[in-house]
Amino acid sequence: DVHIIQNGGMQEEYIVLDSDGHMVTTPHEESNFIRRPVLVDYKQLFDDAQKSIERKDTLIQELSYRAGQAESELKNSISMIEYKKATMLLESSKMHNEEERRSLDKKIGEISMDLEQKNMTNILLMILVSVLFVVAVILWFFAL
Repeated sequence: DVHIIQNGGMQEEYIVLDSDGHMVTTPHEESNFIRRPVLVDYKQLFDDAQKSIERKDTLIQELSYRAGQAESELKNSISMIEYKKATMLLESSKMHNEEERRSLDKKIGEISMDLEQKNMTNILLMILVSVLFVVAVILWFFAL
């Protein structure tokens, strides 16, 4: 088995049976394959594997860090649906406040016009009362 492993899994000897079932050995033929020793520098393979594992471990750590940052940002941010909902409520509230302001401005205008009319009426009545008082005083002096 060790010999097969050293030869790269290639079997050098073959057993051939003839039609009667007797074993016929064939002379050793040189194969066309280039044989290299299978014995490899396992330390070099181990070092290469260890370096590859370290690179991949570093990459995994970086990706985990980035994933953690993204998760943290996601937790601290609001969802797009909530943002749109809040924006829509804010716009609705703003429009409602604007309508209410216009309504109140209109009422203020109506009340001011009514107040000006009442002030004008009061001034006219005061002038009329003053004129009547003066006429009454003059008539009283002439009646005496």
